[in-house]
Amino acid sequence: METTISILFHEITHFYIRSYFHEIPQAINEGLSGYLETCEFKFGNPEFNLVNLPYQKELQLMVKNNSFLPIEKLLSISGYNLGAVNETFGVEKYSQSWYLVWYCLNDKALKPLFSEYIEFIRNNNDSKGEHFIDIVVKPGLDFSQKWISYIPKLTDRKNSKTSKNVSF
Repeated sequence: METTISILFHEITHFYIRSYFHEIPQAINEGLSGYLETCEFKFGNPEFNLVNLPYQKELQLMVKNNSFLPIEKLLSISGYNLGAVNETFGVEKYSQSWYLVWYCLNDKALKPLFSEYIEFIRNNNDSKGEHFIDIVVKPGLDFSQKWISYIPKLTDRKNSKTSKNVSF
């Protein structure tokens, strides 16, 4: 049952994103969908912000093998809305995309910048990944090293933080 609900949350998020945005980088689309698929209900209330265990394990393997895509490359992959997906989006990219969104929504300094980025691409119909770099990463900040170094600190669902407030 949990898997079915996760898939529903994931796919409904895609539907919402497609109706809300003209275009969005595939990494952000999959990252938001992966983020929301972890929703669990406790006493009838949704809890988000949970660590996605299969992605966590893949990320740890990617750290071990030093196989992360550079953030610029990840964000350059075309989204679905224009039908321009230009390469296979496998487990590594799903994992990295989920983590990118999870990290931005869990870092107090990045969360408002991520929200600003989401509003920018919605209001400007311009989804280039460079805008994520300009708005969220900011030149001079060693974002890639910082977010990769946080992976070992990810905990399982029982120990992860939860938040009921997720907005776009």
